[in-house]
Amino acid sequence: MDWRPLYDRDGIRVEVAPADALLAMKLRAAMSRPGRDTADIVSLVAELDIESAHDAESIFSAYYPGDALNDRVYALVERAVAHRAEFQGTTLPEPKLDSKAP
Repeated sequence: MDWRPLYDRDGIRVEVAPADALLAMKLRAAMSRPGRDTADIVSLVAELDIESAHDAESIFSAYYPGDALNDRVYALVERAVAHRAEFQGTTLPEPKLDSKAP
């Protein structure tokens, strides 16, 4: 997995996972924590231009081989796909790190 550096200074390095890995992690979390990751899933589906729940499940399976989305999360992704056009073109904000923070 290619992590993207956000901050690298004075021996402190902060990195973020790629969007497809974040989607897989959010989908996995949604299976045990209903509702907490919905907004992130919707945003990531739009950001990645996912065209079907099957496509999202393929991404999920690439990171979690042998696992599958449960029916509730699969339905959530279907709804996110249906509404992704509403969120496309909305860029995710870059995190702001205070370079003066200890």
